Amino acid sequence: VPILIPCHRVVCISGAVGNYSGGLAVKEWLLAHEGHRLGKPGLGGSSGLAGAWLKGAGA
Repeated sequence: VPILIPCHRVVCISGAVGNYSGGLAVKEWLLAHEGHRLGKPGLGGSSGLAGAWLKGAGA
């Protein structure tokens, strides 16, 4: 279900990973598995997403 409903991609505006019903380790694994890496929060850019700090592995 986490892949179909990607609530694991929701992060705090502060850049903290935040809570996840499956547990923090599962959330971090899913993000890494999708090619995201943890980093500082972005400024939102043109998307307007203040918490858009996940960077693709190729970025």
